[in-house]
Amino acid sequence: MAFRRKPRKFPAIRGQKTTAVPPLNPLDVWLVRASHVAQFGLFLITAGTIYFTVIPLYQKALLDEQIARREIELNRIQDQLDVSYKKIRASSVSTYIFRVGAECSGALLPVDQTGEESAEKVDFAKRVLSISPEECLRRGMEMAALKELRPGDMSFFQAEVSRVGTRLEAFRKQALDEYSGAEQRAKNRPLGMPRGPAARALAEHLLTGQSEDFRKNVLAQIAVDEERSAVGSAYGDKFRAEVSSLRNINWPASKASDL
Repeated sequence: MAFRRKPRKFPAIRGQKTTAVPPLNPLDVWLVRASHVAQFGLFLITAGTIYFTVIPLYQKALLDEQIARREIELNRIQDQLDVSYKKIRASSVSTYIFRVGAECSGALLPVDQTGEESAEKVDFAKRVLSISPEECLRRGMEMAALKELRPGDMSFFQAEVSRVGTRLEAFRKQALDEYSGAEQRAKNRPLGMPRGPAARALAEHLLTGQSEDFRKNVLAQIAVDEERSAVGSAYGDKFRAEVSSLRNINWPASKASDL
């Protein structure tokens, strides 16, 4: 017996009730629109603040950092330049001192020299004292080594050299007075052989077998020459010592930008 499948009946779906949305008040509509505009305006203000304030401040901070690094590097290079310059300055001044110390103190003069108008010898001390220290020091300032000095240091060094020259001129005048009194000082001391061993040996050799008057005249002249030579040597030592003091001058503060 065949069974037939009865169709299944489903309950009918009831229609849902729809609630009617009341129409918005025109004031509410404009308030919503104003809220949207305000939000968009706030977005624009925020974006503008970031673009015109935050980003430039960040870029400025980066630029400041780069500038600070460059300044540190520049200061390091500046310090290296200052150290190198001070070495060059010290070398230039030492070269000047060595040159004028030898040239202006008579150290480079030959021991014997005849006068221009006569055949008589001009003693060494007189030739040394005839050198004007101020003029000689000024001539030495033209040497090439001093061209390496910065303008400020050059002016300062010229002033120091001028002061040294003034003091040395006073020493030279004092030495000239002592030179003039050498003959009188020689007469006031007893006659004797020269003080130096080489001069003493030479005098003994030359005076052997000579008369007493000749010996006295020669020894008297030797005494005068010794007094004069002592004056010239003392002045030369004082000159070189005074010029050497230029190594110890206190230089004014300067930097590479003064070049």
